[in-house]
Amino acid sequence: AAPVDAPTLAAWYRAAEAVDGPECDARAALLYSLLDALGQPVPAERCQAIAGGAAAITATVPSPIVMRGLAAAAAAGRLGETVLYALLAFGEGGPATADATTLVEVVAALKKVGLEADARAIAVEAAMGHGM
Repeated sequence: AAPVDAPTLAAWYRAAEAVDGPECDARAALLYSLLDALGQPVPAERCQAIAGGAAAITATVPSPIVMRGLAAAAAAGRLGETVLYALLAFGEGGPATADATTLVEVVAALKKVGLEADARAIAVEAAMGHGM
């Protein structure tokens, strides 16, 4: 994928803001986090532009034990175990309902064990599920 630059993200943000209004900062925070997890760094000025509006959200998150297991399995290169923990982290709602922190951790873990195409597919599903 081509690198994402600041002008492109700024244009996306303006378009999203016109449609989403107050929800735009939360969606931008999710998008920027997913891009970063996929190895597409987001320019700092784009993150700084939304820092005040996306400071806190309310979300259901997986157990810290699940997230610890995900990180450990990925670090050790254990493919099947990483996938299992990813599924547990998402729960019944899957990527479309997962919080941004969980999505970033799962996407990064899957990339770490060589499942980059799957990580990208999950990021796309998550973005669509969150209204992007």
